[in-house]
Amino acid sequence: MKKLLPISGITIIILFATITWFKSRSPSVDLQTDNTALSEEDKNRTQQFWQIYRQAGEHRLAGRLEKANESYKHALQLKPDHENTLYYFGSISFALSKFTQAEKAWKQLLVVDSTNARAHYQLGNLYLNTEHEEFFNIQKAEAQFRSALRINKEESSPHLRLGHVALINDNLQLAGQHFDAVLGSNFKSIEAYFLRGYVAWEKGNFEKALSMLGNARKHSKPVQPIKGVRGEGDTKPGGLFEQLKLSRRKSMFHPFFDEILKLDESKISHPVMEKKYQELQFFLNKIRKI
Repeated sequence: MKKLLPISGITIIILFATITWFKSRSPSVDLQTDNTALSEEDKNRTQQFWQIYRQAGEHRLAGRLEKANESYKHALQLKPDHENTLYYFGSISFALSKFTQAEKAWKQLLVVDSTNARAHYQLGNLYLNTEHEEFFNIQKAEAQFRSALRINKEESSPHLRLGHVALINDNLQLAGQHFDAVLGSNFKSIEAYFLRGYVAWEKGNFEKALSMLGNARKHSKPVQPIKGVRGEGDTKPGGLFEQLKLSRRKSMFHPFFDEILKLDESKISHPVMEKKYQELQFFLNKIRKI
């Protein structure tokens, strides 16, 4: 009997190992089958997403904003965290005055990537938008623009918007610094010239104000695009002309300097300057009461 004990022990060990191997083997086969099925499903889902995403882009560039909006929404159902889709969906929603939808999209983009400067900047635009007073929040706007600037210090647009915020807060010194920063990197910024002139006008430096106003008019001359290349004067669907029309709604000050751009340079005078900057002053006082 003593000789049988070791054999029995070995047999038990072998049987246990065999059972364990089969148990571990079976789930592996099932898992492989599941993974194959999932990969096919994911492949089809991905193909469908890119098809809809490209379609949305075509609608956007052609100016079919409602169709673009629906296509981006559909694309997000397939890939809820796709960054470009979230960004464009928010941008199109904003252009269509669907502000709640735009805010949700850009906030989700920041959940995916908190360092996305574009999302911070667009949220700042939303909170600085006076078309819908329930969204207007000067503190939120400033925080978003500062985040955008911190992430991308080379971009001049956050400086321009922070200059807007400073004007509303009646901080002329800070506003001037931001507009100077814009002009330091973009000497053709019409809006920065116009608003920098306003700061000078408020401080009583009328000659500098008039000079800035003249520069705004000077740099507003349309640039003839190179043949075959879309430019500022291009009115084809999806051209820069259409994009500019959409971007203008992001600046509450556009109506003021837009009229200046229509004047002949010879008509830029002290009386014209007084009229335009007094109108802007009245507008700013009105905004401060919101």
